[in-house]
Parts: sequence; structure tokens; C-alpha cells
Amino acid sequence: MLHIALAPGTLLLDRFVVGAPLGSGGMAQVHRAHDQLTGVDVAIKVLHQDAHSGGSH
Repeated sequence: MLHIALAPGTLLLDRFVVGAPLGSGGMAQVHRAHDQLTGVDVAIKVLHQDAHSGGSH
């Protein structure tokens, strides 16, 4: 299982500043983030690489 660590302060898409991690589970990690464009705090979910490999669609 691949886990991507997002460090607080990381800038994503020139817009979202990553904050503290909120939780982690079998499929994803969730981090607090701040949207610099709108000024709103949001949550960013990062899916684990193997989260989608369990079934067919």
C-alpha cells in the first residue's frame, strides 16, 4: 500500500495550502487545507494507490 505524505504548508494546484491531517483509513488520508482563492477551509482526500483495485466497474 502506498501512502503519500502531505506536509503541512504544501501548496497544491497553486491554490490549496495543506494543513494538519484529519484522519486516515483503509482507502484514503484526509487533510485540512485552506483554499487561497475563496478563503474557505476545506478537506482534501488522498486515495491510496490500491484503493480502486478491489473490483470491476
